[in-house]
Amino acid sequence: MHRASQDNATSRWQSDMGSDSRLSKNIRPGTLVYILTAYLLFALLSAMGIDINEAYVRLLGEWGQLVMLAYFGGRSVEKIFEMRMHSSNKKEEAR
Repeated sequence: MHRASQDNATSRWQSDMGSDSRLSKNIRPGTLVYILTAYLLFALLSAMGIDINEAYVRLLGEWGQLVMLAYFGGRSVEKIFEMRMHSSNKKEEAR
């Protein structure tokens, strides 16, 4: 079930990258930049003594973890699968 989920995510990302839409190609990096910028803004406001509700900071941190895991972890899993498929194809050709 986990592998099917990863395969579905990979195929969605590949179709996004094949699209002509700028939004579909940039939504994941844009989301990551937005969350990191908002988190930095909260940190700066907190450093200046402005009280930020901790629930918002915690929620933003959890979203950041999720987005980073999906973005970087998903890309890593995708690359690993590509390398394995490529090496298994080479082994089959060698036979």
